[in-house]
Amino acid sequence: SGASHKGVCCVLRGHLCERTQFAVITSRKVSPRAVVRNRVRRRVYAKLHTLAQKFTRPYCGIVICKPHIVSCAVRELDEELTMLLKKAGAF
Repeated sequence: SGASHKGVCCVLRGHLCERTQFAVITSRKVSPRAVVRNRVRRRVYAKLHTLAQKFTRPYCGIVICKPHIVSCAVRELDEELTMLLKKAGAF
């Protein structure tokens, strides 16, 4: 268990650990279409991959996507994930 940090597009739950790992959850509430959910999941994983190189400590987390993420601009999602990870202490 760990701290939970809420944003407009997603929620980050996690804690510091020995190895950096992430899971992205996109439920049917995000979109009933699998194509849309998979696209959202790929966008989040891609951003996490680039941000993970800047981490000062290993962090394990779960990103829970909210329905608003489908209409989020790329820049908005990037800023939100960065802010949530800073709050969590990954940077």
